[in-house]
Amino acid sequence: DREGTIPILVGGTSGRALRRAATRGDGWHPILMLPDDLRAGVERYHALCDEAGRPRGKVVYRHLAGYPPSELTGWPFPGNAEQQATALREYAQTGIDEIVFDATVLSEAAVDASDVVAELETFVSNTLPIFRDLD
Repeated sequence: DREGTIPILVGGTSGRALRRAATRGDGWHPILMLPDDLRAGVERYHALCDEAGRPRGKVVYRHLAGYPPSELTGWPFPGNAEQQATALREYAQTGIDEIVFDATVLSEAAVDASDVVAELETFVSNTLPIFRDLD
């Protein structure tokens, strides 16, 4: 038990991790999941929260560069702006509350930070407008 206002998001994708997130945490922080698996995880997390009599916390998904693996280029999703917007829409429809784009893999591959920033700027200017128009 704890007191305070800093939310504790519990990571992991195993059954035990989901139960810990539902019974001890303020939300769930999954990583490296494809949309169908993430959707099932969100549903399971919500069911476990309901079963425990606890409010459903935020689900904040962490998406790593280059996942899912693909021959297509681009970050944070492979492909051109339209393909990236479609991929983002698939994740948005899983029931997550937020998505974090993690460039750790890029930094470990010795990609220059300015290249990562440039990719994100391109994503924001080219992909997000398409994503918003997909409704």
